[in-house]
Amino acid sequence: VLGMDPESQAGIMLHLLRMVKLLRMRRFKRMTARYVYAMDLSYSLRSILTSALSVMVSVHVMSCLWSTLAIYTEGDTWLTSVEGYKTRHGGHDYYASPETGVRP
Repeated sequence: VLGMDPESQAGIMLHLLRMVKLLRMRRFKRMTARYVYAMDLSYSLRSILTSALSVMVSVHVMSCLWSTLAIYTEGDTWLTSVEGYKTRHGGHDYYASPETGVRP
């Protein structure tokens, strides 16, 4: 958009990209509906599968948020406790570099 500072233009572009993503999600919903009806699944089985998928996605998002919170919080968190436990009991630090043993 002419006459706007670059930061505002970047914000508008980000919102436009999000809108495109939403449109893709609508198309995905239509495609899955077509295949679900083509497979001739019963209503109860479709409900169970939809509920299970919803629970799995919700748990995934919540665990990502929980992990992000622990990574960016200063001090003692559940993540530092787990790392300390693994260190004390001979566990391996899977995030450390194999060559140096130091985290990135």
